[in-house]
Parts: sequence; C-alpha cells; structure tokens
Amino acid sequence: MSSDLSLKVLRREKCSFSELEAFQVDPRARQMLFVLQKLEGKMRVVSNLLDPAVDGNLRNPTLLAIAGANKKWLIQNRDALTSALSAITVLLEEIMAVGYNTNPAIEEATSITEHLGTIFRTVLNHIAEINNQISKIEATVYPEDLLQHVADMRKIWQDMRFLLSNQLIEVWKYILREEARTTLLKQVGEAIHGVS
Repeated sequence: MSSDLSLKVLRREKCSFSELEAFQVDPRARQMLFVLQKLEGKMRVVSNLLDPAVDGNLRNPTLLAIAGANKKWLIQNRDALTSALSAITVLLEEIMAVGYNTNPAIEEATSITEHLGTIFRTVLNHIAEINNQISKIEATVYPEDLLQHVADMRKIWQDMRFLLSNQLIEVWKYILREEARTTLLKQVGEAIHGVS
C-alpha cells in the first residue's frame, strides 16, 4: 500500500475500485466493490450499444439513411443489448443481497433496503421501457417515427444510467471510501501506539 494512496484515502479524495480494495477488510465490502465494478462495466457496454460511434462516410445523409442505419444497428445488436441489460438486473440483485446484509444500526439510520428496492423497481421499469422502444423500432418503417423511438430509448437509458451512477454507485463508493478511511486510521493508530 503506497503512501500516496493512503494520503488520498485520508483526504477523502476519489479513488478507483482497485485502490479502495486494498483497505477493505470486511468480505461484504470486497464483494460490493467487485459487483459495483462489474455494474459500471455493463453500463459502459449498454452505453456503447445504444449510442455507438458513427463509422463511414456520411456526407449529406438523408433522414431515411440515418433512420435505416439506427434500425440496422439495433437489430444487429439486440441480443448483446438484452444480455447486458439482464446482467445489470442480476448485478443489482447481488448489490441488494449485500446491502440487505448490513448492520441493523446502519439500516435504521439510512433505510438502505428501502432505497435499494426503489432503485431496483425503477431500473426494471426502465429496462421494460427500453425493450418496448426496441420493439417499436423494429416494427416502424417511417423514418421520423423510428428516430423518435431511438431518441426516446436513449433518453430512458440516460435516466437509468444517471440513477445507477448517482444514487447507487457513487453512494456506495462514498460508504466504501469512508470504510477504507476508518480502516486506515485504525492501522495508523495501532502503528503509533504499538497496539495490535
């Protein structure tokens, strides 16, 4: 463990998951770090599938060409998108399992299980809405309607992504940063006072 990393934790600066892992002694905290890391990865996959980089030469594209390219892309990547969204659901279930296994005093102070349940239900609704938009995209032949469904689907994803990032991942990162800080302070205290 480097002194730079220790200072970063003591100063409450943002840390990566791998940096925080060095300070976690509780197996539940290690499990939560692992699941959150996987969740962020799956969120990146979904973002790349729903809003891919544009390839090729698109000089003066028509509305029909843009709509067709979007429809083709989504049809080709529907299985990967469905798989990634399902993986997000499974990871949320793992987060809930770890979150429900918290200290009763923490639960009483934070109502964490109620909060996790609300996030889980909202995410499930968003995933159902995304799947509904994909079905509409596949069934639509009019470019204007197709692009509207694509825009609606991306908006739903952005709402879901912000919910997961801001109300779940960042909250747990903060909790785990504070846990790491507490662990480090105990280690420093033991080193200073020679207590083991």
